Amino acid sequence: MSVIRNNSSDLRVQKTVKAVKQALVTLIMQKPYRQIRVDELDKEAMINRQTFYSHFASIDNVLEAIGEDMLGELQEGLKALVPADLRGGVALFYRYMNTDDPVKEKLFFDSEFETFSAGFAAHYFSLDFFSGLCMNEDYVDIVPSFMANAASGIFRRWRNRPANDRVSLEELADNTAKLLMTGLNGLNS
Repeated sequence: MSVIRNNSSDLRVQKTVKAVKQALVTLIMQKPYRQIRVDELDKEAMINRQTFYSHFASIDNVLEAIGEDMLGELQEGLKALVPADLRGGVALFYRYMNTDDPVKEKLFFDSEFETFSAGFAAHYFSLDFFSGLCMNEDYVDIVPSFMANAASGIFRRWRNRPANDRVSLEELADNTAKLLMTGLNGLNS
């Protein structure tokens, strides 16, 4: 579900929405998120207040739209995998998070964006791709949170280790998938 109010195929609308998202990214890299105001965002995007509110309800909605774009990138990667391939899904998630992109770095690892990062991971592991992993209907609603919290936590600990003291990213994905499946198998029995 899109957080964009006027999600039109009109090229002008698409350009405006893109400009607003890029403006928010620019401002996020310059100052604390909670200090960003709509008038600053409008100025950076070269739009007026009315135009902003015709597309977004709030600055938080712009951030959500950026997260939806990022999630869309990951969904494209999942198309190349067999559904419910937990190892492949975890590896894709880890490769996406293991980035030199300063924007992703900020959104995924800056404490100011903990809620964004946790929500992004929860949305990712809630995708239909992962739906066949838990057969126990009593727990199917908590499985995405379990996988997101565990996978993210493992990655963060791996990332904080010195580079010469880390297993490869692929080995990390293998081990994480095994650990997650052990937990899921306990839920499925």
